[in-house]
Amino acid sequence: MRAGAGSDNRAGFTLIEIVIAIVLLSLIILPVAAIVMENLRVAEFNKRTTVTTNLARAALAKVNAMPFANITNVTTPTPLGYGFDWLCTMTTPFGGTYPVKMVRARIFKHGSTTQLTELVTYCANFVRGAGSSGGATGEEAKSFSATGGDLKTVNLLNNVIMANTRTTGNITMTSIRIVSSMAISLTSIKVGLNEVKFAGSVPISTDPIAPTTVVLQKTLIMNTASYTVTFGFSGGAAAGWNPAKKKYPVIQIQFFFYDNTSTPAPGAAGVYRWS
Repeated sequence: MRAGAGSDNRAGFTLIEIVIAIVLLSLIILPVAAIVMENLRVAEFNKRTTVTTNLARAALAKVNAMPFANITNVTTPTPLGYGFDWLCTMTTPFGGTYPVKMVRARIFKHGSTTQLTELVTYCANFVRGAGSSGGATGEEAKSFSATGGDLKTVNLLNNVIMANTRTTGNITMTSIRIVSSMAISLTSIKVGLNEVKFAGSVPISTDPIAPTTVVLQKTLIMNTASYTVTFGFSGGAAAGWNPAKKKYPVIQIQFFFYDNTSTPAPGAAGVYRWS
């Protein structure tokens, strides 16, 4: 008697099924892995950019703290630590009475010539001259300086360079007191070409004991940059203002700030004075 052939009903995966499963998993896992790797690359790039930018800022802070005469061109990279070097190069795009130096802080990987980050700052040499004062009292007033300025055009006090000498933080000018040796009127105060801080017509006192107070219609908020300010007047020609004959008014200005401090008053030692 012949035994009948039995049948095997055990369940299982064929080789084809396993290959298909691997392909499907690969289609899912590989894009996810690529996204993860790209995110890691971007995170590392952002971390390096943050570090190098902060190192460049620190380098420029050191430059800004130097005396103007000591800011020179550097040609050899200097190790900064953290695996990076820095190089500060200097050029002088503007010379003359008030020179300006442009400083480029560049960060490299240590021992490499491949630049990672670059920041630029401008340094100006504010030298106190005929239109400046050294006797200011108070916090904001102590941080204020005004240099330059000329009266070579009738009815204009041109090119007064105002600056906040703080390394950080703003100062805010709110008003002025002004005296002139000639009977003229103040008509405008402009920052740059278009930023009007005062417009009107205010007769200016000729008595230092009773100066004219002018409240700025828009306060002048000064960060650590410099500002070119022009004062406009009227009545100069009739009062005898004549640059051709070297006849100019004597103008004294006291500047007031948000913290209620001020520069010296007209008639006092150290007052800001133009003539």
